[in-house]
Amino acid sequence: MSPKDNNKQVSAAVRILHQKRDASARATHLMVKNDSLITYEKAFLGQAAIKKFFIATFLERKIMSTKTSFKRIAAVAALALTLGGFSAVSAYAGAGDLATNASLASVQVTAPTAPTAGTAAAFTIGITPASTITAGTADSLAMKAAITSAPTGGIAPFTGAFVAVTNWTDGATTASGAGVLGATLGTSTAAAGTKVSLGTLSFTPAKAGTYSITFYHDQSADGTLSGSEVYQTATITVGAANGYSNATSSIFSNALSTDAIASSATAATNAEPTRAKAMSATRAGTITVSLNTATNTSAHSFVTKVEAIVAGQGYVNVIDAALPGSNGCYANAAASPLRSDSVAPSQQLVNIAVCSDGTAGAGTVTIKVTDTDGVSYTLGSVKTNFTDTAKSLALVATNYTVAKAGGGDIGQYATMGTRDAATKIPATILVTKDSAGNAVTHASDPSGLSSNTAVLVGGTCAVDSGNATYGSGGAGYYNCYVTSSTAAKSGDKATITWRVLNSDAVTYTSLAAIDYTIGGAISKTTYALDAGSYATGDPMTLTITVKDSTGNAAYDGQAVLSAQSTSSKTVTGLPTTTALSTGGKWSNKVNTLFAPSTTGDFSLFFEGGDALATVGTVAGTVDGDPAASLALDAANAATDAANNAYDEAQNATQAASDALAAVTALATQVTSLIASVKKLTAAVAKLNKKK
Repeated sequence: MSPKDNNKQVSAAVRILHQKRDASARATHLMVKNDSLITYEKAFLGQAAIKKFFIATFLERKIMSTKTSFKRIAAVAALALTLGGFSAVSAYAGAGDLATNASLASVQVTAPTAPTAGTAAAFTIGITPASTITAGTADSLAMKAAITSAPTGGIAPFTGAFVAVTNWTDGATTASGAGVLGATLGTSTAAAGTKVSLGTLSFTPAKAGTYSITFYHDQSADGTLSGSEVYQTATITVGAANGYSNATSSIFSNALSTDAIASSATAATNAEPTRAKAMSATRAGTITVSLNTATNTSAHSFVTKVEAIVAGQGYVNVIDAALPGSNGCYANAAASPLRSDSVAPSQQLVNIAVCSDGTAGAGTVTIKVTDTDGVSYTLGSVKTNFTDTAKSLALVATNYTVAKAGGGDIGQYATMGTRDAATKIPATILVTKDSAGNAVTHASDPSGLSSNTAVLVGGTCAVDSGNATYGSGGAGYYNCYVTSSTAAKSGDKATITWRVLNSDAVTYTSLAAIDYTIGGAISKTTYALDAGSYATGDPMTLTITVKDSTGNAAYDGQAVLSAQSTSSKTVTGLPTTTALSTGGKWSNKVNTLFAPSTTGDFSLFFEGGDALATVGTVAGTVDGDPAASLALDAANAATDAANNAYDEAQNATQAASDALAAVTALATQVTSLIASVKKLTAAVAKLNKKK
């Protein structure tokens, strides 16, 4: 047999796991061909590779050694990253090999939160075996924990050991800063892939700062983390001894220039300090710092410095006071604004005045705290904004366009600029902005110019108050109302052009004109639903139309109902007296009004917003069970199909009858023709005889 004849494919059983083939597989003089899952390998010709034939066994060992080397390199690289200063908790799960110690798939460590120097920091440790460990065997899990980085003078020995845990025995600890945590299986089996909680280990950090602690399975029993040994590193930040805690301390900010502590200004808490760029004694806002211990008591005696650092526009003045007191800003540019300022606190609260430096733009104030151990913490930062003069005018919303007949205002409320109720709706909302797009208060208020003062007198605006619930947007936003003439009558029309006076005090920046009509008080009200029938719980749209005595749309902002509406069945989302007319109508928002949950007819009842509170009603129906309806439809469809099939059968029967009759008639004709042919044949024969 030639060598070429020996080049046959090896079976799948011989191909797999080539590094573990036995002598019989090595002795095979075959070729393994290349495919997507296996590498190309050629058998050596000549003597069979039996037992410890050097070439064959060398290839196997080389492959295994290479894979093991990769694992070791990965473990060492991961450890180097961990010891190099990663602040997050990291973990590497090596496969390990079963030798004298049991192998682990992973180590799980939960680090303590907000520990302080002089107080024990407890870590909770769990493990997951890579292979099942049988009770009563000599397999053990030699866990170790070592402090891999700590502040100078901060290393302290571990204290305590693993707490008593079922099926595991406690190990010992050392006084050298490293704990050797032997854990020997007790009376039960530890299943592979199942997490086992070993317990807790604690150490007492002597100083504040950052510590990294590595927990690992010392599988090689050489006292160091090496090879593919499984580990996890936890990094914690330790606070000053019984003192300042960065985790429990806090900062608050507001956009107020009053003496109130920022944290007490509930509506504006953590608002962005904002004001015009011009230097002024009035501050843009206040940042209040609360210095706390881990137990939320005053930590000022453990703090040597509170510092505020500005990046971008603005400057700061750090005030060692529980209340900010005076505005704390320089009144003119001759002073020297501080981009960084600090104090040694004498009480728990420190206040920081945020001031404008004469330039427009955004800024950031970063707060840092230094404790008595000399450790500096970044507590947080606050965004600030200093605006330029208003350059533009824009329309935000047009809410009302039907003004009062006989004179009056639409969109005006008790205190201009204050929106403190749902019924206080401005006719128009405008905004003025600086060149950077920040909403800023204009030097003069916008106003509305009428195209016909005999119909509309004009429009008036005031800066929005910034009400948290109903405000239009605060500084730079304007709420406006429209005033009609006493001579205005229902059906009259005019336009309003909203504009603002420019800095030259002569020209205006104007918007496109808005059309207005005149309407009277509500005289007639009609009600309509968007459909006659609904499924249970379906959303419904209710439209209430209001007209004045002449049939025109009633003026805007009137209550379309004089009482809470009701229904014959439970309907959620029924309108109340807060429903106001716009353009002669009111409609509920999408998905706010829902049909009853029971089938059958229902009615909605209303008392209109006219002077007589005229009663109105609208009816609807909730369809029956959708499943029953579908079943009925299916039954009807089946009946129709059956009728159609019967008709087709009848047609087919008739067609068959017609075909049979035609065939019968044809057969009769053929028979007659045959008889005629026979007669003719006989006659011809007689003639031939006579000849």
